Amino acid sequence: MARTQPQGLKPHPDQGRLDLRLNGSASFRMTDWSFSQLCKLAGVSKDTVNRLAPETAGRVFDETLSPGSKPLQVYAAEDVVRSIHGASYTRLFNVDLLTMVREFATDFVPPQKAGDGSGEGDGGTGLYCGEQDMFCFLIDPTGWAEINGEAFAPGFFLWNSEVGKRSVGVQTFWFQAVCQNHVRRFTSR
Repeated sequence: MARTQPQGLKPHPDQGRLDLRLNGSASFRMTDWSFSQLCKLAGVSKDTVNRLAPETAGRVFDETLSPGSKPLQVYAAEDVVRSIHGASYTRLFNVDLLTMVREFATDFVPPQKAGDGSGEGDGGTGLYCGEQDMFCFLIDPTGWAEINGEAFAPGFFLWNSEVGKRSVGVQTFWFQAVCQNHVRRFTSR
């Protein structure tokens, strides 16, 4: 994670794409999310910039990025910028959140594995993570309860975004069944 002034962000063309230099350092690729954030900082339309040649797009950012004095936080993993935020943004890493879940939700497990269409049943396991956010789906198979003649187990969804797409959240529910593709069937309580 690096802190920089807005003028420390230097988009530049590299091998047919637009990369980002931070304070004159090495070149970083951008995810779709971090590119969207850069466009927002510059006040330019992402759709318009995407239609430009990388050289022209670099000039657009040179002319539109504010030379403001508020520091920015740039989160990069390896050679990829994952997000750009104001310095007051507080990041919650997925691994820290999942470590806490593992420590305190000891009876909770993913529902049965999702099918991948091959009949092998080795698809998704209740934990899903992409470039912008993470989603976790767990149930307590030891806590089945009967409600109006039907069996339900306690469960919860947990979500987070390391890059600021959404806030951390949790939703509890009574679990009954889930399809092989993990399309849920539950009752919110």
